[in-house]
Amino acid sequence: MPEPLQPGPLKLLSNLVQKMVLQNSKFSGVECRVLPPVMRGQPYVIQVSMGRVMRQVIVDPLAIRRMEVSGQAEAAVVRELQNSLQNVMRLSQRGH
Repeated sequence: MPEPLQPGPLKLLSNLVQKMVLQNSKFSGVECRVLPPVMRGQPYVIQVSMGRVMRQVIVDPLAIRRMEVSGQAEAAVVRELQNSLQNVMRLSQRGH
């Protein structure tokens, strides 16, 4: 039986997503969900969606571990999340 997942990484990623959405009012209509890995050691997934447009940000468990240790968000994760937020906004405004 797999070990239960700790809520720390989910909370860490949820807080990061919430902070990024709150920092920019144009993202207020975007929905974000943080999904835990299916099995221990697999990546977490952040789903970014608006209407019928959806993008996923894959977050490696090692990146989460580094974020927990340093107390700071990984630049690559922030960049991917920012790009996904912007792409979802742009594509949903086009009606795709």
